[in-house]
Amino acid sequence: MWNFAKYAAGCYPQALELSTNLFPAYVINETNSCYNIKYPITLSKIDGSFIVVEDERSFILKHASEPLYFVFPFSLVNNVGETFIATDANTLLNLLLNCNLGPTVDSTLIEINAFNFIACYELVFPLEAVILGSATPFTITDSEVFSTVLLQGRFQYFIFPLHLKAANGAILTANNDVELDQLIKACFSSGDLLFLLSGTPLGSDMPCYDLVFPIKVKAFNASTIFQNYNQIEQMMQDSLFFQYNIDFPVSIKLKANGQQKTLQYIEDVFNTLVDCN
Repeated sequence: MWNFAKYAAGCYPQALELSTNLFPAYVINETNSCYNIKYPITLSKIDGSFIVVEDERSFILKHASEPLYFVFPFSLVNNVGETFIATDANTLLNLLLNCNLGPTVDSTLIEINAFNFIACYELVFPLEAVILGSATPFTITDSEVFSTVLLQGRFQYFIFPLHLKAANGAILTANNDVELDQLIKACFSSGDLLFLLSGTPLGSDMPCYDLVFPIKVKAFNASTIFQNYNQIEQMMQDSLFFQYNIDFPVSIKLKANGQQKTLQYIEDVFNTLVDCN
């Protein structure tokens, strides 16, 4: 029973509501993070009352009996003794994300649900990785599992070969870190049209908006006008499609309410995607 309680107490919460600043309490230690909780720590119960937990064993016992929530601020200590203050739910989340040794992750990815991407490529699942708390390679079956690993801060590195899907549908293979870095660097020469398309039926199973055609794009000192999705889909077969840039402004029609809006800058595209999710 103790082993089960210890395991359950160390499980990362499945559902977070960061806007309420309520973060379900769980044991943070070297088996699931690069931090340890600095005890004693104050936690809140579901009825709003508070308890003070003196050590990890007490935390596990309390956790087994009732739901608990972190009370901010509280302190975390890394493996060299440095102390970090979690001032609120967002701060705690980003501290945990910083434990990842692989892809750069921040809370923006949570808002736009982009855990199935690395740079401008879509990850091909299943894939294998080394993570904290697992003595053997861990199989990541889908983006939901990958998001959980990243949010816990447990990701260490991919096990190669790693397969990636490019915007034109081509499957690329990185056999080592050098090849993966080369592929990621190639993304920096990418245009922003792909980012715009990520919110449309061409880029998502749950699209945020439709494009209002025609739209104008630029590449290689020339302009192209698309009149419909079929034309874009045909062009996506071109290996150089990722270099196309939007010729702003561009209009979209939101799926949620049918409202039409005009996007003037790439920042408007980003903000629209965040609002949709």
